[in-house]
Amino acid sequence: MNVEGFLDGMAKHGPADALVVEGVSYSYLELVNEIEEAWRIRDVRPGSVVALVGGFDLLTISSLFALWRRDCIVVPMLTLDENRCGIAEVEYLVVDGKVASFSPLPSGGEGSGVREPKHFLYEQLQGPGLVLFTSGSTGTPKAAVHDVTRWFVKLDRPGRRQRTLTFLSFDHIGGLNTLLYAFANGGCLVCPSDRSPATVWNAIADHNVELLPTTPTFLRLSLLDGQIQSGESLKLIAYGSEPMPQATLDAAKAALPNVEFLQQYGMSELGVLRSRSREDGSTWVRLGGSEFDVRVVEGLLEVRADTAMVGYLNAPSPFTQDGWLRTGDEAEQDGEWLRIRGRRSETINVGGEKVHPAEVESHLESLPGVAQALVRGEANPILGQVVVASVSLTTGESTEAFRARMRAELKGKLPRYAIPQRIEPLQHEVTNRGKKIRNPSPLG
Repeated sequence: MNVEGFLDGMAKHGPADALVVEGVSYSYLELVNEIEEAWRIRDVRPGSVVALVGGFDLLTISSLFALWRRDCIVVPMLTLDENRCGIAEVEYLVVDGKVASFSPLPSGGEGSGVREPKHFLYEQLQGPGLVLFTSGSTGTPKAAVHDVTRWFVKLDRPGRRQRTLTFLSFDHIGGLNTLLYAFANGGCLVCPSDRSPATVWNAIADHNVELLPTTPTFLRLSLLDGQIQSGESLKLIAYGSEPMPQATLDAAKAALPNVEFLQQYGMSELGVLRSRSREDGSTWVRLGGSEFDVRVVEGLLEVRADTAMVGYLNAPSPFTQDGWLRTGDEAEQDGEWLRIRGRRSETINVGGEKVHPAEVESHLESLPGVAQALVRGEANPILGQVVVASVSLTTGESTEAFRARMRAELKGKLPRYAIPQRIEPLQHEVTNRGKKIRNPSPLG
């Protein structure tokens, strides 16, 4: 399947709902007509690199497909970022369906159809492209180049037709996967005005949402705010982007007993892999499918996938010589089942003992009065590193008082070296992608 074949499939759904944007519904017929209109007016040279600024709305989504029809390389952005435009060698901006040149036109001239010399990775694309920046929650964002043709091949396989909420953002691999999967199967995207718990859960109830792709952090915030609603429409919550604390999963399942929970694994570099949880409520997952393979090498997950990126624009290649992508995620293996422990770069080494921040955070967030916790390592001249926790408390107690209570309550639950040695107030909680922010400095 290619872009044209994908759009032909969308057109067959005619009057069915394709989008609900802030309460306004648009049919597949309206969406396809908007794409066709954008196709006619799009004043962009084929093969150009285009920054598409916007979110899940009719104009931005229409522009995305119109640009792909011209074999353009699209760089989705929520807001204009000139530094990222420079890294991606952007030539045009598209905002609200309007085109502007970001830099002078190449010498090939308008409509020449000849791609001017750019990054060598762009020359490897077989058709339209996509540049996704990693979240940067653990370092400098990397620019991953994708061949979109590979994605459409994966979508040429029937799936479930569902009403899906767009929680993950338009510039996120999970957000784009949500969009393409929904449209490939005649589903409807429900696009809320913001990602606050109240707005999201109200949209689920008001628009009969069946599938919520989200993050563990959002589920925890929803539980704390008392916003989770056990409506009749919601059937599946697919979570990913970060490790899921077992306490959060247990609480969410108790609040939504009739909803299935599915752990997903995806990366900006890979796309979203097909997955199956060992059992409902388990953090063990099986990753499998005809389009990819997985293996664990020296405790690190490696993936070989048809939908993997071509490479990074601004970083060395993470691929092995035989084509496996080194994810950087530590994983436990039990036969065909995997449990993702977190990024190796985030692992804290205390006197030779490894500490996984997500596991410590899970224990901290199980304590009364802890709204959010963020754990990191801090250099220590004797032990190499010690564990430091930033916490958001609802009890009003001082960090000193909480530290004493924490040490007493975690004794016997965590090894002594894994219990935080220092507590500080939490300054930053989540990224605009719903993930915890991990910074090397206290206030980061």
